[in-house]
Formats: sequence, structure tokens, C-alpha cells
Amino acid sequence: MQNELYEIGNKIITDRYKLGKFIFALQDENYGRKLKLSKIKENQILDWRAELWST
Repeated sequence: MQNELYEIGNKIITDRYKLGKFIFALQDENYGRKLKLSKIKENQILDWRAELWST
């Protein structure tokens, strides 16, 4: 069981950018508009989301 949990954790960290991009696809349309209005670049937001997955 411990090995399986390690593999799952490793997979999450390895695919953290894919997971971050997946969140962009799922986010609410209004939230997406608010992000665009904030003038924060999409790459920066993706980096922040990937960081959350790896912490």
C-alpha cells in the first residue's frame, strides 16, 4: 500500500502542469473572465497551480 501511495504522489508531482491545465478547462466561465481582467498571464497562473500540486 505504501508503494502505491508513493507512486500516486509521484505521478501528481510529475503531471502537475497537466493538472493545472485541466483546471483551466474546468473553471467557470465567469471566473475565467475575471482572470483575464486581472491582466495576470496564463503561464503565471499555471505556475501557481502547478506549485499547489507539488506542495
